[in-house]
Amino acid sequence: MEIFSTLGYKLTNTTPHEFIMNTIFQLNLKETLTPKLYDYVLKVCAYLSKANMYDYELVSQQDHSELAAATLFVAFKIIEQLDKTFPLNQMLNKIKEILQVEEDIVYDCATRILAVAKNFEKLYPNLENLKKFHSFNFNDISSLKATDDKSKNGTTH
Repeated sequence: MEIFSTLGYKLTNTTPHEFIMNTIFQLNLKETLTPKLYDYVLKVCAYLSKANMYDYELVSQQDHSELAAATLFVAFKIIEQLDKTFPLNQMLNKIKEILQVEEDIVYDCATRILAVAKNFEKLYPNLENLKKFHSFNFNDISSLKATDDKSKNGTTH
């Protein structure tokens, strides 16, 4: 405990990931997204949540609700690329309402989260857990879009 106190960590019973999952439930995404996109949102959020924890400065400066809101925003920006009908602005407004966060904080934090995610292997070259257990790659977005378009049209590969 002394180490945590020295580092300025405030221990809580919740994590940003729990805020994310609660918000996803409140947004009723399981019912509004295709199963493939819903699963992808969960995967992206899990990856980003874990990657965020390695950035001490980010974690120490943001509330859990702010981290959750920004992580969801990044995930939803990705979904918007896959599904142009995804109501990003409406979802952002709901996220802000549910998590009680300011929009400018969401944008600033999301920028940092995206930078960490895109450069994770360079920033933390010896950390293999995320790559090992979450084979998530931001370059996979285009391949997911192609398969999701086929499923919307009733075709499969």
